[in-house]
Amino acid sequence: MPVRTSEIHEVPLGTKCPEFELTTVDTGKKITRESLVKETEDFKGLCVMFLCNHCPIVGHIRASLALVAEMYQEQGIAFVAIMPNELSISAMNNPTEMCAEIKKFNYTFPYCFDGDKQKVSRDIGVAVTPDFFVYNKDLELVYRGAFDATRPSEQGFFTPGEVLWTVKDFKVGAPPDGLYLRSALDALVSEEKDKISKIQQFPAEGCSVKWIPGEQEPSWSVSEYNYPEAVKYHHAWNRKYYLWKFFYNIVYSFLGIFGYERPPIGNELNKGGI
Repeated sequence: MPVRTSEIHEVPLGTKCPEFELTTVDTGKKITRESLVKETEDFKGLCVMFLCNHCPIVGHIRASLALVAEMYQEQGIAFVAIMPNELSISAMNNPTEMCAEIKKFNYTFPYCFDGDKQKVSRDIGVAVTPDFFVYNKDLELVYRGAFDATRPSEQGFFTPGEVLWTVKDFKVGAPPDGLYLRSALDALVSEEKDKISKIQQFPAEGCSVKWIPGEQEPSWSVSEYNYPEAVKYHHAWNRKYYLWKFFYNIVYSFLGIFGYERPPIGNELNKGGI
């Protein structure tokens, strides 16, 4: 089930990008805030992306994201992707699988693992994957939010029932277009202060970050103790989902008599959890 950053944690615009140091999972190259700036010709901004391999929304956008990143790298925008989750939630998030993602989708940006310490993830303030933090050439936050309005089809992350209840403003099943992120990056590329100041914000929605068990979770994490209202929302979502699934099973039990096979739905295709 999806989590919205607007319900959990807002990072104020103008917040300075914190210093960080990570290594790429494929080459072991050291990546810092300063190195990204220095290695980008005609630097105009920095896009820090929090991704993971198990989240269906990330899976939905990654091919399009690779194209968008390559296009804007040529226009002075630096990119770095960070995997924030600790590893027990899903084997899909380990560095070996991350390397496979890099090759499969031809990522032209560094992809780094932060799941062992999660310091960078905490410092920047990520709450979900995917989540995009866009900084101007002075490394001040100008956009924090979603890639676009598209979401996986109802046979993937969202069920038909959830489409009716909670995602009326999304383009469910439509191919990703990266419109929200591209609008922010276009403003940076233009270098026009008026356009940059008017960048529209669209909260990210995705899978909650999985923090290391036994350690103090950030105040914005989704848990019974840190954010009871978010948990209350998710429990309500679960009740709707399982009620809908109950009737879904009844219908397909009847249709099975005529040879119709019941397709998997919702979190049956999302083995990594929210």
